[in-house]
Amino acid sequence: MLIAANKAVSIDYTLTNDAGEVIDSSAGGAPLV
Repeated sequence: MLIAANKAVSIDYTLTNDAGEVIDSSAGGAPLV
């Protein structure tokens, strides 16, 4: 995917700690835009 001026980018994410526990996630919600 090319990212350029006047384009929107969305990111789905899952943030985990060192133990592998999920701290935050976009699953089931809106992605970052």
